[in-house]
Amino acid sequence: MKTLVVIACLCAFAVAQEDGDKKDTIFKILKDCAKKEGIDRGNIKKVIESGAFNDEKFQLFAQCFVKEIGALTSDGTVNWNYIREKCKSYTQDCAFVDECSTKTGSNQAETNASGAACLIVNIHKKMKEMKKNNKDECGEGGCPV
Repeated sequence: MKTLVVIACLCAFAVAQEDGDKKDTIFKILKDCAKKEGIDRGNIKKVIESGAFNDEKFQLFAQCFVKEIGALTSDGTVNWNYIREKCKSYTQDCAFVDECSTKTGSNQAETNASGAACLIVNIHKKMKEMKKNNKDECGEGGCPV
């Protein structure tokens, strides 16, 4: 589940292509999933910056997002190829996706959580760089993380 939090943020970054409508859709999904799980934007930022993804609400938030964007398979595993391709459609610097896809745990939920934690930290860095380089890149309301 922790992995799903990271994946949610990664996918928000990776799927957000130059088409403003697509970015707005991704950020709307992020906001809707956060609202559904009772998580505010400030808390999402704190969790990302601390790396503490052990809260069930954040795990459910991530699962909601991954499911809504189509990166969760029917058996509950993460479709890393999907994430990788979406990332590549946005930026060439997607090595972190490969790194994160190798993270493991003692069961599928822990493996997903480990990969998600890796992704969310890397996506947060990418989004901060993107925001610094182009303040309008994240669309109306700014970047979600």
